[in-house]
Amino acid sequence: MTKKTVIIGCGSSLRGDDAIGPAVLKILKEKTLPENIRLIDAGLPGIGLLDLLAGYDSAVLVDAVLNGGPAGEVLEFDLSALEDHKLRPVSLHDLDLAEVLALGYLLRREEMPQQLSFIGITVNPDALSPGLPLSAAAQAGTARAAALITGRLAG
Repeated sequence: MTKKTVIIGCGSSLRGDDAIGPAVLKILKEKTLPENIRLIDAGLPGIGLLDLLAGYDSAVLVDAVLNGGPAGEVLEFDLSALEDHKLRPVSLHDLDLAEVLALGYLLRREEMPQQLSFIGITVNPDALSPGLPLSAAAQAGTARAAALITGRLAG
């Protein structure tokens, strides 16, 4: 049986480099991908991300990250990165990605992908203003991220 895989791009196309997730999906849509792969442009899903992940064997999340690193750098994490994350008491409207995923694996483990990876592309905070296009660094990062994903799917 072939594993069902979802690749989810997160981010707002209205805020410059925050559109990295959808931009990677745009590149992937131009490629011939295996039939078991589904691409979803999630926008800013919040807790709704859990519904998008439910029922898949594996998932890849793609999003912009602010970590102080060089803009356009591609980072990869897997599900084990969640193990050290502690939930903090906040409303469901104020959960970050790690908190949403930790909550999903706590409450809906049987529905969640058993293999999950996160592809983050480092952005500069100044490149997140409304109305800006993707920066050159973000465009280079999206191309590298899309190549990384297609390479993983092929191998």
